[in-house]
Order: sequence, then structure tokens, then C-alpha cells
Amino acid sequence: GTQGPPSNGGLGVSPRFPSGQLSRKRTRRNPGRADTMADYGVTDKLAGRLIKDIFDTAERVAELHSCLTSPRGSNFRLRLLQAMEVPLDEQAIERLRVEAVINEYHRHLNRLLRFRLVSLQETEGARHYARTESGESAVNALREFERRVGAEAAQAVYSAALGPNSIRLFLRIYGDQKEADWDRMQITYTPAEVGRLSLFLPRTIEGLSAIDKLNEAVLLAYQDDGQVHMQPSRARSFYQYLQHLHRLSAVPEVSANGDATGVTGDMDLRQTGRPQE
Repeated sequence: GTQGPPSNGGLGVSPRFPSGQLSRKRTRRNPGRADTMADYGVTDKLAGRLIKDIFDTAERVAELHSCLTSPRGSNFRLRLLQAMEVPLDEQAIERLRVEAVINEYHRHLNRLLRFRLVSLQETEGARHYARTESGESAVNALREFERRVGAEAAQAVYSAALGPNSIRLFLRIYGDQKEADWDRMQITYTPAEVGRLSLFLPRTIEGLSAIDKLNEAVLLAYQDDGQVHMQPSRARSFYQYLQHLHRLSAVPEVSANGDATGVTGDMDLRQTGRPQE
């Protein structure tokens, strides 16, 4: 049976290793500019260019994941994106808002516009919103992930609200050259081994939190034998989903003035004359 992590967060490192053996001290390779994970050699142990790229862009990948899977308004944002298979005017969006019993839809629409998942179309003075190619790819990525792992397992991932730390830790574990448990067709770790893989994070509490999030998402599972298990097919499906998000996150976002930018920022609905939130 699957159980939650031990009360110490699952690391179990303090009594097992002498003080200083799990030091977090890192030597900065490039003084004079902002740190990156590559500066500390964190990505050196990841085999393959793509997995390193996803690791380095985990903040943007996590933001897009959050945009698509937010549970607010009974997943209103995703339902809105799905409904825009055909262009919707503001009256149609308002009807969806009423059906979802939420206070307003503008914040959700802002997020979809910001990531270029939908676009504003104006024809003969009428405003409509339609799903873009990126929006279509995002919907397909979610459908593919749910088809591979099942709706219940996918919902567990969505509900865990994985952030960049959790995604990076997942990639560290996924990219680790750990020998498989061929009898169980799983990859098995001790809690201390998982703890060591989390040491790239600057604070111990962040490592603990990331481990708990992956356990909540059932991407890692603490079982009765005291080991931590990663189920290969589910992990592989999640990694493929992250690949899709990485490609989509490379599309420039839209800033408040409507320009393409790599800087985070919501599009202000006032720019298009729509009601403020």
C-alpha cells in the first residue's frame, strides 16, 4: 500500500550522515552575473540537452502548467480554453461564467491571453476570442497526458500544484542513472537517496516541500517497505507532458501594452476597452 512520507519529511539524512557530509555549499562559476542552475553544475548530471533545457526554464514551465490546471472556478480557465475551439464573444464567455458560478472571468482570460493560448479577433466591429495554435497544442498535451495515465492520476498531478522546485526535483530523479528494480518494474530509492538528489535547492525546507509535492502528485510513492518508488510509465508520461509545456513556454508572452515579451506580466483588459476586473 502507498503511504505518506515519514514525519521527518522522508529525508532521514540527519541521523544517517555526519555533519557537513550533505553540505549545500556551491562554488559559483561565473562571478559578476546572475546565478543559474548550470553555474552550480546541477544540470551536469542530466543526460540530454532537452531535459537540461526544461530544468533551466522550470519557472516558465510551472507557470504555464499552473495556467492550464488551476482548479479555480472548477477549472474554469481550462474549460474556457476548450470552449474556444470556436470563437466566443464576450456574451458567450459571460454565460460560461454564470454556469461556473464565479465572480468574474477577466483574470482567467488575462492569463490565456498572456501565454498566447487565445487571441483577440475583431471583425466588423465585433470582438471574439479564439484558441491559437499554442492553445490547441496545450489542450492536446493535457488530453494526451490524461489518456496515458488515466483521469484520476492526472488529477492528482494537477491538484498538487507543482512549482518549479518540484519540477526540477522530478527531473533530477527522472534523469538519475539509478538501477531499476526489475522484479517490481519500478525504480526504488531510499529516503536518504531522494534527499541527496534534492540538495541542489538552496534550503532544506524547499527540498522537503518539493518531495512532499511529488508524493502528493503520486509521481513518487512512499510504500510500506520504507522505500520511495517511481513508477516508470507514469514518470515517462509526465516528462513527455513537460516537454510539450517547455515548447509552448518558449512562445513570447504578451505584456501589458500588448507587445511580445519574455517578462512576466498580465495583459490589462483596459487596453482593449473591456471592463476592468
